[in-house]
Amino acid sequence: MPELNEDQKEYLRKSLLRDDSAAAEVLKGSLTWEKNNTITRDLSELAMDKEAHALLTRLQCTRSTVDSSQIIEKLLQMAGTDCERNNSDPYGDGDQSLVETSEGHRQILRQLFANGGDILHWLMEYRQQQRPTKNNSNKKRMSPLAWNCIKGDYRAVEQELKKAKKLMEQRFTSMRLSPLLLAISMSKHAPVIQTCTGTPVHEMKHVEVVRVLLLYGARPNAKDVTGKTACHYGAGGCATKDTLSMCDMCVTATKTCYLVGKKVTLQGLSKEAYNGMQGTLGGFVVDTERRVFHPLEEPTKEMAVKPENVFLAKKNKKKKQNVCITDKSLQATNLVDDRDRIGSISLHEVVISNRDDVALFLLTRSSTCLDVAECAGTSPRKMALQPLMGSQVNQVVRNHIRGEVRKQERKERKKESCGNCGKTARDVGKKDLHLCTKCLDALYCCKECQLSHWKRQHKKDCAKQEQELGLLVGDAAQVPEGVASFNHVTQQGVSLSGLYKPPNGCKRNENFWVKVQSNGIDRNILIYDETRTCHFSLAPGTMGHKELGASVSADPAFMGRKSYFCARFNGEGMFVVFHHTSTVKKW
Repeated sequence: MPELNEDQKEYLRKSLLRDDSAAAEVLKGSLTWEKNNTITRDLSELAMDKEAHALLTRLQCTRSTVDSSQIIEKLLQMAGTDCERNNSDPYGDGDQSLVETSEGHRQILRQLFANGGDILHWLMEYRQQQRPTKNNSNKKRMSPLAWNCIKGDYRAVEQELKKAKKLMEQRFTSMRLSPLLLAISMSKHAPVIQTCTGTPVHEMKHVEVVRVLLLYGARPNAKDVTGKTACHYGAGGCATKDTLSMCDMCVTATKTCYLVGKKVTLQGLSKEAYNGMQGTLGGFVVDTERRVFHPLEEPTKEMAVKPENVFLAKKNKKKKQNVCITDKSLQATNLVDDRDRIGSISLHEVVISNRDDVALFLLTRSSTCLDVAECAGTSPRKMALQPLMGSQVNQVVRNHIRGEVRKQERKERKKESCGNCGKTARDVGKKDLHLCTKCLDALYCCKECQLSHWKRQHKKDCAKQEQELGLLVGDAAQVPEGVASFNHVTQQGVSLSGLYKPPNGCKRNENFWVKVQSNGIDRNILIYDETRTCHFSLAPGTMGHKELGASVSADPAFMGRKSYFCARFNGEGMFVVFHHTSTVKKW
């Protein structure tokens, strides 16, 4: 057996602690390091992690932009990045391949994004020399446009764009940041910019810089070398009010950014002279959410048009037809759901950072998806519902899930029709139809239809449906005498304990809402109303315990631990719960 080096000894020691059979065989001499592919791969990752850690430490200590660029390029190569492709594409996103092979590779990209790359080295050098170093090549030298984006000088940015629009997509620093990403990322570091450039904080207008860049046609979905977009920079764990505003602009502009420079046709305008006019689309006007339109006949002329009036010629197999750019088949991917190179979206970082305000912005304003999984397989929904996560963001995500459930219930209910006249809620101009409070099954559009259907047919069907849909829970005869308060631990031989009676002010055969809490099929189920005057516990094996527990565990809004149901005490004093009426929070 060959002699082991220090890395191999450390790997063997850790493997023996976790009872790794492969490591044990190596110690026996039956395998060698060269023949065992698994151990060779693990050792290379172990060595890579040490080297990456050393390079990241060196990156924080160096002060030269030349050294920092070389270090970051080494780190990117270790993470599997095609640096030659990036260098040959100064105006594009470059290599955006997903890093799915190793967690060590993904950790390198996370650290580079967290440290900001080498942007601070450029700022320190600007402070010392007031210009980029002469040792850098022209390709990596900062342009006046980039410095003005960093300082938030939107007037100077507009002047530079009038000279050359091509600079709008040029990439700067080793992180390959576009001017748009520079403005968003550096707006969070105003004191540092003031120290390095001398620009007062009150003169920094990064929001206006983003407005100008979008107006001149900047790509709102541009990515840096780690795959981060404007949402990762603007709506992440360190988001501010200004960065959220800039992120909102980019999300709206992304919906039609893929058509910039393409030939389109105007239709549906009030002025007939403009209908049928052909031209190309330009930048995005933030205030009115319109696109700049350049007619083919007069290229220098600019018009601000609504997206619903812009149509793109789309070829079908049979014929060519014009399709509005707002059509879902042409819509670009939602920017907040655009994944980086490790597969994560901005909501992943928001959940980890416990930023409930940013999570609320992403879920309500930007309609981000909770089920986008990163390369490791973790989605924001799973992360937010873990008990160890922050309580604020946990509550925001749960409220959003409840809203999804409520929205789905309304959508399904709108498809149903009145049991008497057959009209839907949309036909009568209402949000929802009225539900029969006895059987909780029949729907009616008005009281007249309900009364007519009751006399004709529903009176007989209602009693049958109530028996079929209602679940008998417990038995009044099982409640021991003298039990007037609820016991959390049911006594031996007592299957039902507590206040098994209608709530105060509620008669028999009158519906009321109850909350049902369950921690498993082998645990007691707690049932109580809002006033706690109906408050009792069911032990396993009691009538209705199994069915009610299954209904609670199937409710996605509360992780299968609790739910709300409509219930009543019938004429015989038996508790009847309608477990098909599971709904969102009632109190």
